[in-house]
Order: sequence, then C-alpha cells, then structure tokens
Amino acid sequence: PFKKDFLLELSLLKVMVLKYFENTTPINLRTDGWTVFGIQMYLVMQYVDQFYPDQKLLGSFSKFWGLKKYSISQSSFNDQYALLHKYSVMNNLDQSLDTPLDALTRYNAEISNRYKAGLGLQMLDDYLGEEIVNSAISKYFINNTTTFDSAISFQSIIQSHAKDSLSWYFDEYVSTRNRVDYSISSVKSKADSLKITIRNKTNTSIPIPIMGLINDSVISKKWI
Repeated sequence: PFKKDFLLELSLLKVMVLKYFENTTPINLRTDGWTVFGIQMYLVMQYVDQFYPDQKLLGSFSKFWGLKKYSISQSSFNDQYALLHKYSVMNNLDQSLDTPLDALTRYNAEISNRYKAGLGLQMLDDYLGEEIVNSAISKYFINNTTTFDSAISFQSIIQSHAKDSLSWYFDEYVSTRNRVDYSISSVKSKADSLKITIRNKTNTSIPIPIMGLINDSVISKKWI
C-alpha cells in the first residue's frame, strides 16, 4: 500500500540517526536506549508530518471502497505509533521506558517502547512549544559529540530550556507504567462560556490538553 521510495526514505532516516549516535557519542544504548530511540522515532514522525502530511495509515488501501467508510481509513500514517504502543498497554505487557534494553520483551524493545518514547517527545514538543524539543535534541547531539568522558543527559538539557519542572515527564512518563486516564465528569453552560469538570481517574500528574473546537478547527487550548 506504500510507494517503495517512501519506505526507503524512512528506513534510511532510522538507520542514519542510530549510526550517528553510535559513531559520534558515548551513549550507552542499554541504559539510555529510550532517549536514542525516542529521538529516532520523533524525527521520523516530524519528517512524515513535514514531507508527507497527507499520507494515510493504510496507504493506498484507504481508498478501497470496502474500507473508505471506516474511520481508520482517514487515520494518518503517524497514528500507527500510538495504536501499536496501546496494544502492549491493553494486554498489560508494557514496561517503563527506562527499563534496561536487555530486560525488555522483544515487542517492547523493538516496537512499543520506541514508539512511546517518540510519542513522549512529541507530547513535550506540544506542551513546551517554541521549538524547545528540537533545540534540546540539537544540543544533545552537539554536547555528547564533544564530551568523551561521560554522556550529558537529555533530561538536564531539556529541563534547562523549560520554564517549569518536567519531573512529571521523567519521573512518571519515563520511569513508570502509570496510566493516563482522564474524563469529563460534568459540563455546565453559562452565557457564552462552559464550565468543565475534569476527573483524573488514576491520579497521575501527567498533563493533558483541553481543547475547544468549532467544526474541525481548534480555537482554544489549555494544558491541565
């Protein structure tokens, strides 16, 4: 369902990122794999968003008459990463991102944890804005290329760019299997406003965005 040159581009990009790490930095993939694979998948998602914004999850199959009526046919190519990670979560097979590489199951090592790490950086990019994640990735490459005695952590670099603490990201999203489960428990309208009550079912401190939409356009957004 996908053109060969498209698949080749993504394969080359994945290999180039890993080879750059291996050849220029003293990073240990066994312990820092979530950072390396997270950056790898984040860059792949950014690449697809920039150069193939209309690419669908099912590729050319999304145009088949038997599939067109299903919502999955309208899902973007990058939606696959959340779906495949959720597979391990729904089956209670997921492991924390900072689990050493040799202690991960094969599915988590090769698919689920890599995708969760990439999705986490994508969430951070949305949360922080101002190209902070991209700037932190650049500095992470540069600093570790010139530092041979010990690796400079991605956490310290990105935290230095953030205005508030990112402990929720590194202490929960990276280091635990805590579930994120919010619901809207009540909505009250008053004049031109809405009063919304959000219920956090798992007491996790990981934030979520609350958005207001008109048709398919986002007109307001606030992180809770």
